[in-house]
Amino acid sequence: MNVQQSGLTMLIKSALSDKSCELPESFSLEGVVNVAREHQISPLVYYGALNCGFDKSLEAMKKLFENSFPLVILDEQQRQALEALCLAFESNKIEYMPLKGSVLKALYPRSEMRVMGDIDILIKTEQYESIKKVMPELGFVEKVESDHEFIWIKDNLCIELHKRLISSYNKDYYAYFGDGWQMAKKCSGFKYSMKDEAFFIHLITHFAKHYRDGGIGIKHMVDLWVYKNAKQQLDWEYVKSELEKLRLYEFLENVEKTLDVWFGDTDETFETKLISDTVFNSGAYGTAEDAETSKIIRETQGKKSFGSVKLANRLRTVFLPYKQMCEKYKILKKVSFLLPVMWIVRLFNVIIFKQDRMRNYIEKEKRLTSDTIYERKERLNAVGLDFYSEEDVK
Repeated sequence: MNVQQSGLTMLIKSALSDKSCELPESFSLEGVVNVAREHQISPLVYYGALNCGFDKSLEAMKKLFENSFPLVILDEQQRQALEALCLAFESNKIEYMPLKGSVLKALYPRSEMRVMGDIDILIKTEQYESIKKVMPELGFVEKVESDHEFIWIKDNLCIELHKRLISSYNKDYYAYFGDGWQMAKKCSGFKYSMKDEAFFIHLITHFAKHYRDGGIGIKHMVDLWVYKNAKQQLDWEYVKSELEKLRLYEFLENVEKTLDVWFGDTDETFETKLISDTVFNSGAYGTAEDAETSKIIRETQGKKSFGSVKLANRLRTVFLPYKQMCEKYKILKKVSFLLPVMWIVRLFNVIIFKQDRMRNYIEKEKRLTSDTIYERKERLNAVGLDFYSEEDVK
């Protein structure tokens, strides 16, 4: 890692341990302010900088505080929304299981150190009609339905009600998890949770999914370190055997070595440097270009040619699926037979009013060559990742 990356990880370690850490001599706090903002870890870095002796009056500290303040407010809003949602589900006999950040944040020294992008809850789809009556009562509006979730929003809050733990188009991981309810254990009332081992297996799988699909940010890497430290009695033999089924154990080993470089004194290797650079360059949730490249890799695994996949992507860019078109053209919800007409309207709208976006898309597509696809695939393979079919996993 370079000096700035190393210094940033030391500040994170300081925040989590509440102890001062020795920073590299040429480290610049000003140089990590924007990185912390992009990765949604400003509170972590701010508390770490305080522990390491940085004065609050420094310009960089003021910026970190300013960037942290909205996240502290968001964290409290999310806490209240989650509490209200759980109470509403309980009173309406709706079964639910909190996922990811809503569980992890309790393991951090301060809740605002782990602000969520959204609130993730696993539900049972057969109860969705009941849920659709509850959500508006809490002030939420249904936004869109994706492959694996129903998305509801209220102001700057977003709740993702998951139909399944892993999206079905990640066929290899979906083949293992299914909808995920087989991993659930009842807590009290209508609330469920996963056993610690199952939670960790899902955590690293979710991390791997995002890493190979387009990238993933620093806070998700920190999640793994925090969870491992909090759950030191995990049955690692069981975890290993299950991750080998998922073909993720090699990847976990490389991630653990990277965490040892970040927060310990392990020497860097080619694999750990690759992971560090990928995570630091991803922003909070990856890059669009890597996502598009990975999408093509995933689709060509099914023996489709590179050219046919690019053509299909071009067509999908204009001829959006019905549900997405309904979001853009509300009339389609009432008169669905107008879909072909609205596709033409959309095409002309793009050509006439969105030429800059069109040019950007064309430029981006030019960069998606067979060489860039091969290079990304090699980078994934180097750390233990690939796109497998359901048949491969079985």
